[in-house]
Amino acid sequence: TFYMMKHMAPKVGKNLEELAEALHGHGYKDDRMESRRAFAEKRKANFKGWNKPEDRYNMPKLK
Repeated sequence: TFYMMKHMAPKVGKNLEELAEALHGHGYKDDRMESRRAFAEKRKANFKGWNKPEDRYNMPKLK
């Protein structure tokens, strides 16, 4: 049942949820959306790049 499956699902720690949120916001949003469009259309993605290239090396970290 749905109730049982909900309680069997593994619990993710708060710090991992925060990291996932930070990683989601990291990078160039238009490139992320382009990758999804390209996948749906079964074509190669045409990425534009980063707004600030140095951000590529400043990955979010766990606190």
